[in-house]
Amino acid sequence: MTEASRLLERSREYLPQSAERAAEETLLADARAKQEMAEKERDHAAYLSSLEQKLLIQAQANDVTAARASLGMLAESLPANDPFMTQNGPEAIAQAYLRMASGAVRDGRFKDAVDLIKRGREVAPSLQPIAHAQARYIRYQALDEHLTRAAPLDVRKVRGELAELSKQDPDEVKVVMQRLTRDLATRIHSTADPELANRLLHAAREIFAGEPLFRAD
Repeated sequence: MTEASRLLERSREYLPQSAERAAEETLLADARAKQEMAEKERDHAAYLSSLEQKLLIQAQANDVTAARASLGMLAESLPANDPFMTQNGPEAIAQAYLRMASGAVRDGRFKDAVDLIKRGREVAPSLQPIAHAQARYIRYQALDEHLTRAAPLDVRKVRGELAELSKQDPDEVKVVMQRLTRDLATRIHSTADPELANRLLHAAREIFAGEPLFRAD
């Protein structure tokens, strides 16, 4: 472009008025405009690509707040049906929520787990692992609430739930059962009602057979 401009400028020294030169200048101006537009498009595409990568890195680090902000920025430029907007981005964020929710379950924070997985479901409602995890976590929370609040305890119901959940994710349920036994043990030891404590202990031994926390002294 620069060389073409120089040659056209030099031609003015020899032929100030030229229809051919005017046409060449018009073509050159059009070419410059197209080049500038192509450069802007390349820069914009590079920006979007870097923002997509940034979102994936943020999601992998479980920084869901930043990742969702990046998704919002992408939504300003990408069409709603773009694959990254409909699948890659939301699923990466949802997986981050799933990881955090799973960690909350293993810590015995069942309410937090349900809240986190709900947010993940809002981001990627069609992602099956999220849906399945949400169903399990709601049941874990319900079991924990029953064991720490209900009187009397429904031994048959609790044992049935645990057996059913063990078929879905046995490793996870092993950890969950440890948390449930601790929560129930805490309730038994903290109650000021000896009769209630005795009933709870009897139920605990039926539900968690062989659990050291509930063995007779």
